[in-house]
Amino acid sequence: MARRPVRRGRGGGLLSLLVAALALACSGPAAPASPPAATPRAAAPTPTVATLPSPTVATPEPAPATVRIGVIGLVSDAGIFLAEERGYLAEQRITLQSEQFDTAATMMPLLASGQLDIATGGINAGLFNAIARGLPVVLTADKGSQPPGAGANIVLVRKDLADSAEIRGPRDFRGRSVGVDVPGTVNRYFWDKYLGQEGLSLADTQPQILSFPDMIGALANRRLDAALAPEPFPTLAEGQGAAVKFFTTDRIAPYSQPGVLFYSREFAERQPDVGRRFMVAYLKGVRDYNRALERGGAELDAVIDLLTRRTNLKNAAIYKQMVPFGLDPNGTLFRDSIMDMQAYFKQTGEVPEEVPWERIVDTRFIEYAVQVLGPYMR
Repeated sequence: MARRPVRRGRGGGLLSLLVAALALACSGPAAPASPPAATPRAAAPTPTVATLPSPTVATPEPAPATVRIGVIGLVSDAGIFLAEERGYLAEQRITLQSEQFDTAATMMPLLASGQLDIATGGINAGLFNAIARGLPVVLTADKGSQPPGAGANIVLVRKDLADSAEIRGPRDFRGRSVGVDVPGTVNRYFWDKYLGQEGLSLADTQPQILSFPDMIGALANRRLDAALAPEPFPTLAEGQGAAVKFFTTDRIAPYSQPGVLFYSREFAERQPDVGRRFMVAYLKGVRDYNRALERGGAELDAVIDLLTRRTNLKNAAIYKQMVPFGLDPNGTLFRDSIMDMQAYFKQTGEVPEEVPWERIVDTRFIEYAVQVLGPYMR
């Protein structure tokens, strides 16, 4: 693997215009079942006359390819890391040229201009607006969803308020100071989904825009009453005694789709075979991740060891305390969730023009990979 230094954005020309047009924010699995049993092989017919074996036709080996990918280095990148380190990309004769970024916003212009083939990121208002304006990228696979039990986006409540039962449900957040992400992100979508259960919205609270790490400090010094953040921040906050995990968002938005894998349209159209082969390797890695979560033991320890080496979360013990990120073993993109998020951003005025599903996604790569690997049945 060729790994490049972290990128924090570039200026000038097309990239500056694209950066200005984008406001993409970055953003864990249902317990998988065993792989489907192999189809029994039919018995060979008994020959009645002497026959010669048919000549074997060699399948041509695919041409080697280099794929340029942008990552942030999150736990939800586990499928990519496993595909690389366990040789699944090498099986497909793909060399990964990986470049690390601080945020998805800085990698998306490079994806759109063809300087990256694949990028990782999240669903937000800026994405829908950019696609509406013709951004040449497509969503191709899940890279962070919320099946039941994998709600890694969590409402946190300050520990003293939780212990005293001053906050017990959505109506108790009225007038409270709550930590939120920047406008146009899925965490605001989750807040309004949660508060909306009792007829409230973020407008009924006192929202404070903070980074996820800063939310922990604000909860600890009582500047915040509550916050909504993705793992590992809730586990870190709970470990420090600053807050408790109050509500996992898979309970109000099951099968929601915060994180996705993007292909540039140029890559998808000009190198579809490489795109298919990459997806086969990626889903093999994702399936290893799911099996490790289900089986635990040495398999889970091996995945955690990989993640401590490839992400900024170095404390192995934290991984076993976290709510896991969902990575769908079939790469499924949850259409209802994605379109509901777009409708929410239209309602808030952040998305003027809704984009049809067919312009947002390209499912042919996961369809091919599942055909090769077989469906992974829960």
